[in-house]
Amino acid sequence: MAIGLSFWLTHNRILVPKGESMGQVVFVLLVLGGLGYYFYRQMSGEAAQNDSGWAQTENSATRAEAEPQKNIQPAQAEALDVRIVSMVSRSPGILQTDVYAHFPEENRKNLQTVLLQMDRDGALRREREGATYRLFVA
Repeated sequence: MAIGLSFWLTHNRILVPKGESMGQVVFVLLVLGGLGYYFYRQMSGEAAQNDSGWAQTENSATRAEAEPQKNIQPAQAEALDVRIVSMVSRSPGILQTDVYAHFPEENRKNLQTVLLQMDRDGALRREREGATYRLFVA
């Protein structure tokens, strides 16, 4: 890589130092590239904030998708359990991925957690099928 970089720099008539200082040149280029990327992301984030009128940080969005909702009220979770059992009893063998479409207001990770817990509690039976599960009332 250093040879290709050295060739590119000399081809574009940029003075390239030899020896140990070549590593310093590569380091400076990496730092400049990283700073350029960082400021590009910052500026594109500000443009998105200005266009939509509100902003959501990347960390909070990623955290919300990665963690299931743990602040669900017991009554809401119970109502969700009842709705899931009702739907699975109407169409036994429904795929878990199809269940997500029936509950668009629910977080997908939350549904996965609820379905897993229902399987462990014995309310539902899940049978692995490829990358998903078939659901049956136990």
